[in-house]
Amino acid sequence: MKASRLLSLLMLLSIPLMAHAKPEYRDYPAKVYRGVAHPVIIDQHTRHFKTQFMTTNGQAINFAGHYVINEFACGTDACTALLWVDVKTGKGRFFEPRTFTGCYSADEYISPEFHYRANSRLFIAIGKPEGSANNHAQCQIHYYVAHNGMLKLLETAPFTTAPLE
Repeated sequence: MKASRLLSLLMLLSIPLMAHAKPEYRDYPAKVYRGVAHPVIIDQHTRHFKTQFMTTNGQAINFAGHYVINEFACGTDACTALLWVDVKTGKGRFFEPRTFTGCYSADEYISPEFHYRANSRLFIAIGKPEGSANNHAQCQIHYYVAHNGMLKLLETAPFTTAPLE
């Protein structure tokens, strides 16, 4: 009885430690699609940025098993827009949030950074997402997971160093 009570106590004490572990690529595996890549479909969501979407044709899958991400400049303040195309279907969409801008770390200005892998659904962004009110906000790391063609925010953490690749 005492051993099971001790085990229960140890498990309870470890829960807060597990809750604060940052997401890792291996926690969100994705099987990489090996079939024929469908060309990009231009529709009402993609027609205004046709060139940016079309540049994904023929590129290797680089995110969540069956997506190609395209990052491109969107103006001042180190703004970067992101879109993705599903090579299985050819459907393309912008990320939500659509853009990220640079931000200030303790020592310097940081341009937006993005980290992702072909074999993982985890997407990591460093910067300010579109719609941030404070133009001089401190840098944050945003952890997203791809789920059913959408990005779901898992958590946001203060930026201290770049995430491990």
